[in-house]
Amino acid sequence: MSPIAAKGEDKLVGFYIYLYNVFFLCLFVCAAFFCGVTRGVTESKRFAYLSMLMALLALEGVADMGSPLVSGTFSSGGSFGPHGALTLFGIAKTLSQMGEEILFYLLACDVTKRTARSALFLLFPVLALVRCLAGTVYLGIVSDMVFLFIDPLVMISLCAWSLMGLAHSAPVEDADSRALHLLRLLLLLCLCAYAASIGEDLIYAAMYMRSGSVPFYVGKIVIMEDALWAGLAISCIIYARHYQDEFHVRRTEQLVRDRLDLYRLETEQRAAKQGADDIADFCALYELTPREQEVLSRVLTGQGNQQIANDLVISLGTVKAHVHSIYRKLSVSRRSELMGMFYERSRGAAAPAEK
Repeated sequence: MSPIAAKGEDKLVGFYIYLYNVFFLCLFVCAAFFCGVTRGVTESKRFAYLSMLMALLALEGVADMGSPLVSGTFSSGGSFGPHGALTLFGIAKTLSQMGEEILFYLLACDVTKRTARSALFLLFPVLALVRCLAGTVYLGIVSDMVFLFIDPLVMISLCAWSLMGLAHSAPVEDADSRALHLLRLLLLLCLCAYAASIGEDLIYAAMYMRSGSVPFYVGKIVIMEDALWAGLAISCIIYARHYQDEFHVRRTEQLVRDRLDLYRLETEQRAAKQGADDIADFCALYELTPREQEVLSRVLTGQGNQQIANDLVISLGTVKAHVHSIYRKLSVSRRSELMGMFYERSRGAAAPAEK
């Protein structure tokens, strides 16, 4: 094949790879959009973190696509190693990875119901600085390992911490929630994606050490890792939708419970008011004194003499005297007769007793 034909073929391969990366960029943008919408509906910080995480993954993808376009490296032989870390795209990728680590730390704290510690936030800029230095001052394989593996190792640690914490912090009522299962899947996919990233870089390192270069397209299309990233973005979209659905269901159930509680309270208040009015009418009919009315209302609720004495802060003998006076005015001799007479009168089933 002539050099001109080879160059044309390389450019065609680069164009297809560019379209392939645009697809993933659109997928991350869609995931960021759906998570952002869910954040607006539910006001959950978790989806704010996920939305920004997806946006930073999209930004990292732009940096990956932009670097070869600007440098014109659509060629069949690329290089391996952290060269050019302080270029515009290298800095953008480093900053986006630092942002991903911070957001995932906040997400892990939210998932595990723990408070984020401000001191730990200093760790992520330090790691980003180390990564940039390792990419600028080349010290052989050590720089390669530091440059390539800092970010995925941090993210794998945060994913593992989230998964372990989620197993102990999920509420009992959410144990069978579909959204919770999707969250577990999302965290697992993220862990596997970063683990695949490490595996990919190890393969490239071996290829570079063996032949001195790696094919450009091999570094940009990795079926396993890309499938995991696609699964992560799709899981975010599905998780956001299911979380919205469960949020609406729970909010509706809460509104129903609130309305039932309000109805129950209003019913009890009406019943109490009606009962108080019935007692007042009953006492007026039989010319009971205010103190006898207080004693009668407690007798009708089933309280004993001692309990009535305690409630009204009077002696037991005084209570017995009031009860005897009530019996005399109503012409009854037992509490059962008194209560039966009151309930018949309150239902309008009996005529007033003759004086």
